[in-house]
Amino acid sequence: MRVLILANIDMGLYKFRRELLEELVKENEVYFCHVAVGAHLCGTVTIGNATWIGAGATVSNNVNICGECTIGAGAVVVKDITEPGTYIGVPARI
Repeated sequence: MRVLILANIDMGLYKFRRELLEELVKENEVYFCHVAVGAHLCGTVTIGNATWIGAGATVSNNVNICGECTIGAGAVVVKDITEPGTYIGVPARI
């Protein structure tokens, strides 16, 4: 089973009990990513491990973002991102 834990500036990972996190990591494939307040994820979006999405960024429906990416504030992601890096602009580019 895959488990995605979204960390957010306001709620952070402290909301999850440490024991629960340890159990999830032990038994499952766990991804951690950060989605800032004000970011918009439209429909079905897949986000890889260690990815950061900035405030006001928009990710379109049916988009996959690979791991270790940074999506800049206000960027608009309209197609799959397959290489790690920093993406900014409208549409988002490396």
